[in-house]
Amino acid sequence: MNDNFKQQIIQGYYNFLANIRFTNNSFKTNLKGGKQFFNYICSKNLKFYNITDKDVEEYCEGKRTRKYGALWFLKYLKSEEYYSLQRQRNKGVDRDKTISHEYLLHLKALGWQKSTILGEKYNVGKLYRFLIDIGISDIKQVDDKVLSNFRGHLPLLKTRFNKSLKTKSLNYILLSVKCFFSYLTDKGVFLTDPGIKLKVFKYVRDKIREVPCYDEVKKILDVIPADKKRDKALVEVVYSSALRISEALNLKLNNIDFDKNLITVRDGKGGKDRIVPFGYYAKECLGEYINTARTKYLNGEYKAEWNRWLKTDEIKKDVEHVFLNNWGLRLQKQHAGEIINKYYKKANLNKYRGFHLLRAASATHMFKNGCDIRIIAVMLGHKDIRSIDRYIRLNVNDLRIAIETYLNNDNKLYKFLG
Repeated sequence: MNDNFKQQIIQGYYNFLANIRFTNNSFKTNLKGGKQFFNYICSKNLKFYNITDKDVEEYCEGKRTRKYGALWFLKYLKSEEYYSLQRQRNKGVDRDKTISHEYLLHLKALGWQKSTILGEKYNVGKLYRFLIDIGISDIKQVDDKVLSNFRGHLPLLKTRFNKSLKTKSLNYILLSVKCFFSYLTDKGVFLTDPGIKLKVFKYVRDKIREVPCYDEVKKILDVIPADKKRDKALVEVVYSSALRISEALNLKLNNIDFDKNLITVRDGKGGKDRIVPFGYYAKECLGEYINTARTKYLNGEYKAEWNRWLKTDEIKKDVEHVFLNNWGLRLQKQHAGEIINKYYKKANLNKYRGFHLLRAASATHMFKNGCDIRIIAVMLGHKDIRSIDRYIRLNVNDLRIAIETYLNNDNKLYKFLG
């Protein structure tokens, strides 16, 4: 590594810290500590992509003054700033970036959701970052051995909270890479697919999560305060129409027909549209929210006192989407997740997380009440009825009721079993 590139790394680290709100003393301390850790890495001839928390502990030797600067420099090595610096260093990467861009356009043409395409971009980006670190500048140089080394490298990756990635996340990255090389093989970049031998990690499926029963759903709705009309309307719509949270947040005013109690879902999963009904309580809550509270959200009247001084006149308000945040913009998925988790906790249902359980609860409750499974599949937006298996959750009591109902004393099968 030449001196010029070392200076570029330190300058990049400086810019990385500058984008974080540090006090002057903290900024200087972390900058100095990061430089010292960088010199330690160079003296030990360590590979940047192989640096772990153990290397930080060996460097610190129990001294807390060294730890913070080293940890921030480690975060910098995993950041986009360092990746961009390495990309400029390798001449052949720009061509590869074009290939990956064409791949993302290909996924978009297939009708993949924007969030899924961003996930693919993120996962393929991890592969490119690994290739840069080991000195490969052309994607055509990749073979099955390189991908095998990449598979071995994945367990070393950490989340932003400095925790190891779960097996499910590692397999998601590997499947994205396999899909990427399958595309390159179809395009003629490779004669044989180098990712065909790439195996995923052994994954033990978690226990099937329970879904809220009818009484628990009612309890969640009861704990929502009367002045939180948006939150109650959102919960009612997701449960009543079995919507994905992304579909609910993408709803526009012209997608709702109050006369016929119908919602038109635009660009659902796979780019498909569908029409679903919504119930009486959902209609009541939704109408009350749109007619009263939504205008206040649009005007920014629900902003907290501490940020009312911020200038929001230049922010372009979202006049189309139904569910808005305190700034008058479309409510984001992460914020919606925080909202429902807050009400789970308030209702003493801490075992539940996220809006998707309400969608599964809706399907399960319809099934238990005798709804045809094909109708449930249409409501959920699934083409194949086999794909709704994971949405319908039955417990032992449901099986006991089924036996008592269908295997009565006059039934020959019941006698045979007895």
